[in-house]
Amino acid sequence: MNHWLAEELMWLACAERERELKALRLVVEVEKLRTNWNIIARAGLKLSDWLITTGESLRKHYEKTAPVSP
Repeated sequence: MNHWLAEELMWLACAERERELKALRLVVEVEKLRTNWNIIARAGLKLSDWLITTGESLRKHYEKTAPVSP
């Protein structure tokens, strides 16, 4: 095989490996982002539940203490 052809094949193989590595890195980054969004979503839902519960307890408290008109 010619020297220049062997070198060209080597560079093509190297470029292909680089593309594969970039694709794998992208998959890893997407998984990290998905994990972060899951954590943020769970925290948001817990905060939402807490706010709803607090609002309901405050409403019940003020309903009990509010004067009723005859």
